Amino acid sequence: MKIDYVEQKMKGKLIIVFWIILAAIWTNQTVISEANATDSTLSASHAGNVSRQDADQAGKIFRSVSPAEAMRMLQTRGDIVFLDVRTPKERANGAIPGSKLVSLFNLVKGQIPLPKDKAIMLVCAVGGRSYVAGQVLSKQGYREVYNLSGGINAWYQAGLPVVHDPAFPGSAAGR
Repeated sequence: MKIDYVEQKMKGKLIIVFWIILAAIWTNQTVISEANATDSTLSASHAGNVSRQDADQAGKIFRSVSPAEAMRMLQTRGDIVFLDVRTPKERANGAIPGSKLVSLFNLVKGQIPLPKDKAIMLVCAVGGRSYVAGQVLSKQGYREVYNLSGGINAWYQAGLPVVHDPAFPGSAAGR
């Protein structure tokens, strides 16, 4: 019985991952075709280790930043909304101070109200999911979107601070 439940949960997660990958492919193809049509320059790069900046004619920004740059931005700019698109179970192992856990699925579907006039920083485990979310938000009209390159793993490796939220079961602070 427990195995059936686990299998169902895994199938559900696989379906979500499948749709995220499709959204990434669709978004990437759309961005590239629009760039060619408007004679913009885009540097194509892999989602896991990107260092890319796309600025369209309307001045929108979407780029990946290093952990050190993300930390500087968080310390010096009060207008950044920091979103963690990992699962609650992943976040239980530690989170970036000031980040807010949001459902990647709901974020991509536009079901999370966010201010379009504020900068948005996205983080996941290694940078792939947050990169896809950033592409989608940029496409939805958000003017300034950043992806934490390398995700929380790179943040840990840089020795930057993390918090353990007791509200998440299994977190270090909750034990």
